[in-house]
Amino acid sequence: MAKFETSSEIDAMAALWVARIDRGSLTELDQASLDAWLEGDVRRFGAFARAQAVLASISLTDHGAATETPGAPEAPDTATEEATVISILPRLLTRRRLVQAGTATALAASFGALALLPLGTSSYTTARGEVRLLPLADGSVVTMNTDSHIRVNFSKATRTIYLDKGEVLFDVAKNPERKFLVKAGMAKVQAIGTAFSVRRTGTTPVEVMVREGTVNVAAPQGHKQSLMLGANMRALADASGDVTAKRMSSDEIERMLAWREGKIAFSETSLRNAAIEFNRYNKVKIQVGGNDIANRTVTGMFSATDPQGFAHAAALSLDLKVQEKPGQIIFSMK
Repeated sequence: MAKFETSSEIDAMAALWVARIDRGSLTELDQASLDAWLEGDVRRFGAFARAQAVLASISLTDHGAATETPGAPEAPDTATEEATVISILPRLLTRRRLVQAGTATALAASFGALALLPLGTSSYTTARGEVRLLPLADGSVVTMNTDSHIRVNFSKATRTIYLDKGEVLFDVAKNPERKFLVKAGMAKVQAIGTAFSVRRTGTTPVEVMVREGTVNVAAPQGHKQSLMLGANMRALADASGDVTAKRMSSDEIERMLAWREGKIAFSETSLRNAAIEFNRYNKVKIQVGGNDIANRTVTGMFSATDPQGFAHAAALSLDLKVQEKPGQIIFSMK
C-alpha cells in the first residue's frame, strides 16, 4: 500500500522542487521526475504553485528594497496588491538572505510547515526499494537510495554525515564557515557548496560522483591519498586506501543517478552486474549462472522494482531463458 502524504510533506517537496528550479535549469531527467511527481497527486499542483508564489514574492520584496530611494514619493495605488502578497512572508526575508541561507530552507520557512533536521545526531534509514528525500537544517538536501543508512551530526562549526551503507545524493548549501563532510568507511569527502553522490555497498570501493562544484576525496591509508574532483568526475576509494578518478559525461552522471526516479540505467553492463544492482532493490533475487551468461551485456533503463520485467526483456534481447521460482529469477541457456 502506498504511503499517504500529509499536506506538510507535499508542501516540503514542492518547496524543494522550486528551490531546485531557482538554482538553474532542470535536466531532462529532473524535469521528467517533476512531471511524474506533479501527476501523482492533485494536491501537488496547488503546493507547487504556492511555492512559486512565495519565491516570486521574495523576489518582489528584494526588488522593492533595492529600488527604494530615500525621500522618494510613496508608491502609487497599483502597488497595493503587491504589498498585500508580500505581507504574508516572514519579515526581512530578502533574496540576499535566501541565497545565503539556502533556497530550500528559506522557502520551507515561508510555509512554516517543514520539519528540518536539528542540531545534534540523528539516524535515517531507507528500506529495500525506497528512495527518501531529507531537507537539512542548513538548507542542504539529502536524497537516500535503497537500503541506505546515514547518521547526521550538525554542530555550529561542522556538518558531518556518516554513510554507514547505501547510496546518497547531497545537494549542499554553501557555507564556507561550516565544513560539510561525508564519511564513508575510510573515505572522507569535503565540500563547501556542490552536488555529489557517495555510494558504499558491500565490499566494493567507496564511489564518489560530482554533478556540480568541487569536492576533495581523501582515503589516507593508500599511496594516492586524496584527489580534488570537479563536475562530471567520479572517484573510487578502494580497500587499500588509494583514490583514483576519471572524467565522465554529464549524460553518464545522470544515467547513474536514475535511481532518484526509481529507475536503473545500464550501458553495456554485464548481466552479472545488472543482477547485483537489481538485487539491491528487491527481495526477489536474480541469478545468472555461469560466465557464458553472466558476461553478456545489457543496455537500457528499467524500473528498479520490477526484476521480472527486466529479466524477460534481457532474456529476449540475449536469447536466453528465464525461470521464475519463489523468491528467485534464474537465467539459463535455451
